[in-house]
Amino acid sequence: MASQEQCEQIGKAFLQHYYNVWSQGKQAWAQLATLYQGASKMQYENTKVEGQQAIMQHIGNLKVNKMQHHIDTLDCQQSGCNTVFVFVTGKVKIDDGQNAVQFTQFFHLIPGDNGSFWLHNDIFRMIYS
Repeated sequence: MASQEQCEQIGKAFLQHYYNVWSQGKQAWAQLATLYQGASKMQYENTKVEGQQAIMQHIGNLKVNKMQHHIDTLDCQQSGCNTVFVFVTGKVKIDDGQNAVQFTQFFHLIPGDNGSFWLHNDIFRMIYS
């Protein structure tokens, strides 16, 4: 089982890649497909989808072109079977908007081949106040 320090390194490296792809714009989002598999589940706001193909279709149909995420807090925790839970709070700017919206996101990372991880669960919620 990974140490707490290793879990945090995994979480930080994963988020750096994940949010970097989102910031590149819609044309780059196809790169996210490698992070999802047939057993993956995503909840984006109130929409729940399951499976890599359905998740990628949902991402492609979002009414935004770019998302810039700023992480305020990052919590990582090891779970059973060498998996990692990642919980994020932060702010996201959509397209070229001036105002950021607070968000939370939860990830359940599963070990894959060659030291990589894939997303079993991905839950995203914006916080409007």
